[in-house]
Amino acid sequence: MNNPNQSTALTTGGGLGNNVALEKLNTMERLWHEVGAVGRFGRAVMGGQYDKPWTTIVLGMVSLVYLISPVDFIPDVLPIIGLVDDATVMAFFMASFKRDLGRFVQWEANQTLESQTIDVTVEESA
Repeated sequence: MNNPNQSTALTTGGGLGNNVALEKLNTMERLWHEVGAVGRFGRAVMGGQYDKPWTTIVLGMVSLVYLISPVDFIPDVLPIIGLVDDATVMAFFMASFKRDLGRFVQWEANQTLESQTIDVTVEESA
């Protein structure tokens, strides 16, 4: 949270509504952080600073082709059931993407820590 007063206002009062409001705010902050991470992830991969996640890239292309293709394991003309295979394919892709995004965020945090680390040499006096 950027504003400590906002946190205090949401957590004081002891009501259940305040806890729900705080939880929703945390969820929105996490979502906003992940949306921003997607853009940074793409720029880092395209810029060559971060290794390409080939498994996710290939899975994404295969998923896209499968979703666009008129050939399905379960025909889409069947109500509800016809979309299950499409949803399953997307779920596999999204799980892979989310895993790689998490790895990127961790890598990014490590890069930030490394850039902030100061190398200090201590000379011993005789």
